[in-house]
Amino acid sequence: MIFIGILSDDFEEFMIVTVNIAPFSTRNKFGESAYGADVSTTAILLETITPIIDKDNVRIDSTSKIFIDGNITCDEKSKITFNGKTPMIKKVTSLRDETGIYCKIIYL
Repeated sequence: MIFIGILSDDFEEFMIVTVNIAPFSTRNKFGESAYGADVSTTAILLETITPIIDKDNVRIDSTSKIFIDGNITCDEKSKITFNGKTPMIKKVTSLRDETGIYCKIIYL
């Protein structure tokens, strides 16, 4: 993954982890979420507190950031799993250069 090489120079302390991301599909008649097929990818995990504005325009704190390749489908409704945990995604943003999106940042 090229983005890991690009970003790894920017961070002194980070962990490389494997994450599974499943895009949101629909809700059933009971309101339970259904997801598409998981995509497994290598990612950079930074455990740091970051104030963010969530999808409801409320200021909250994120305790971790995960950096993934920009071509992977992921938004706030997606499901992410790593290290045996499935935390709630609080926000997703993108990093761009002249060629387009090269990285997505997932705030947990």
